[in-house]
Amino acid sequence: MKKIDADSGLKRDIGFWPALAIVVGTIIGAGVFMKPAVVLNYAGGSGEALAAWVIGGVLILTGGLTVAELGAMIPKTGGVYAYLEEVYGETTAYMFGWMRTVVFAPATLAALGLFFASIFVQTFGYSNGWIIPIALVSLLTLMVINIAGAKYSGYFQLAATAIKMLPIAGLAVAGLVFGTQQIVEPAFAADAPSATGMCLAVLATLFAYDGFTNVAVVAGELRDPAKIIPRATVVGIAIVIVAYLCVNIAIFHTLSDQDILHLGKATSATAAEHLFGSFGGKLINIGILISIFGGMNGYLLTLARVPYAMACRNQLPASSWFRKINANLGTPVNSIVFIIIISVAELGMDPDWLTNFSILSLWLFYILTYTGLFILRRRNPDAIRPYRVPLYPFVPAIALAGGIFVFVWTWFGDWKVSLASCGLTVIGLPVLWLVRKYSNK
Repeated sequence: MKKIDADSGLKRDIGFWPALAIVVGTIIGAGVFMKPAVVLNYAGGSGEALAAWVIGGVLILTGGLTVAELGAMIPKTGGVYAYLEEVYGETTAYMFGWMRTVVFAPATLAALGLFFASIFVQTFGYSNGWIIPIALVSLLTLMVINIAGAKYSGYFQLAATAIKMLPIAGLAVAGLVFGTQQIVEPAFAADAPSATGMCLAVLATLFAYDGFTNVAVVAGELRDPAKIIPRATVVGIAIVIVAYLCVNIAIFHTLSDQDILHLGKATSATAAEHLFGSFGGKLINIGILISIFGGMNGYLLTLARVPYAMACRNQLPASSWFRKINANLGTPVNSIVFIIIISVAELGMDPDWLTNFSILSLWLFYILTYTGLFILRRRNPDAIRPYRVPLYPFVPAIALAGGIFVFVWTWFGDWKVSLASCGLTVIGLPVLWLVRKYSNK
């Protein structure tokens, strides 16, 4: 198949700060506010819960460091897609791209849109009948922002990330200063920490940490990808880890473990009310809205480049349509529109189901990506590497072990949803066969 340079029509408008905002903004979404009670419940105690957040952060940091070396060595649009193609060939890369295009991207954006709308109606007093219309408006607004250009969506991501850090910082500082509860209480589970409970707790944190590879997807629009990808990835993940730990410590210092378990997803808003009064709960909800919307923007900005990169390799039906670049704006307009169309079609589904549906296949390809670094080090030992992962091979080995852990526990945790996720991914193979059979070579 004839290939087209996926980076040739894109404008290199994204610098370090917007790239950093992509990392931080796509990782920090609803998880920092919604997961504390879940992690605490699994871990069996506040001390164990904090340990789970640290372990999850370490696993993601090692994964980020590993992917950063690949990104600096292979600074191409598509990120993990381009790395898999380099290591394993076209078919494996295509399967990842297919999964990201038809499984992960639409399901994630639809779920985040529904979470955004649910919190919006709760905060501003609308009925639940407005959830889908508001989710629809949020997706269409993001589509317009991203079509306008990577520079503008990058600037929006930078602004949204800066704004979303304000309620995080406010809650963290106020909780640490004015909280009266013992931060680490005795474990409430009789056998805490159990191996199963801690594994599930770490798994819950990893879902909240997802998004750490997204900046590499827009490598073709970065001014200096070999330098920006490692810096933005490492600094961004470090910021997220600190933010997550500070928010959780503040919550534990403000509310008792039993209160947190009882409140569930309302924990952060209630903690804010304790610290700031009734206005604080609304402030945190507004912060969550900004956080989710910024995360949605980061996902669309990065994930829409995957079908574009695939189309430049003639791997999709109607590839010429998918790889169309707006002459004035320099953005892959049709790829953006396609992702949004599927996301809109999934707005009638349960957002928690969508999130679980999207995650398993993603981590399967993360395992292959981490393994790919070992393969390239052995295959091309003298290749130019602007950045090398520190403490090789220990850091990528930890990342690989974490990836296997996520995949196995997710599969056995809900095998029906996982089977559906893998099944839709495998459907991509006959599609590729048809494209190869009937496309012009």
